[in-house]
Amino acid sequence: MFVLLDRAGKTRAYTRDFTGLEGRAMFANAEPPQFDERWAAFAKIDDPTAAATIGAAIERRIMVGSNVCAAGRERSECATRLLHGLRNGVHMLKDDFPGPTEERDWSLRFPNDAPFRCNPVTGADTCREDDLDENWTVVSHGGPG
Repeated sequence: MFVLLDRAGKTRAYTRDFTGLEGRAMFANAEPPQFDERWAAFAKIDDPTAAATIGAAIERRIMVGSNVCAAGRERSECATRLLHGLRNGVHMLKDDFPGPTEERDWSLRFPNDAPFRCNPVTGADTCREDDLDENWTVVSHGGPG
């Protein structure tokens, strides 16, 4: 999936002055005042604790992405942000690092390294929780921290 995250002029041009995405190869990032626009299909909400904003997007059937961890954030802050993102129904939980690095000996993962889980807010009734564990974890890869 490709998303144009620019929040200004490029989005206006790409959406044909905010009128549509027909024939386009990717989505454009919708800001909260744009959630009701017919081109709005994706929103990057950087704060996974913003339950009201995330809920408003989900209510309008907009896919939500959030950066739950970033370079310079402590393990505990990342774990808390991940928990909020999971509870609030964020669809794409992102991290600046896909795995451990020399500077960071841990990474955010679902149990058994599963790449996804049933979304508690938007998941279909047919999503099988017995196949996917809804719990999250911070996996230590050794070293300090």
